[in-house]
Amino acid sequence: MKQLERTPWIEVVSEKSKEVTLKAVCTKCSTLHSFSVSTDNFGQWNAGSMVQDAFPDLDKSLRELFISGICNGCWSNLFGNFVKEAIEK
Repeated sequence: MKQLERTPWIEVVSEKSKEVTLKAVCTKCSTLHSFSVSTDNFGQWNAGSMVQDAFPDLDKSLRELFISGICNGCWSNLFGNFVKEAIEK
């Protein structure tokens, strides 16, 4: 497995011709998350594209895990309704 320099909590598990399988460990609770992205999208991100641009179809909670290393459950525990309330104002 290859650890990624930009996101040390994510490792490349396997690379196939059209798909890269990744594993990410939440930096708060250590839960393991595995997911796959297209080789093209992974290449865009690796070349410096922002996560939301490189992975537009990836679930937003996985994109956040990519960015911050924090899983959806921990994000909710840390910020609760604070973010939702701020957005609604």
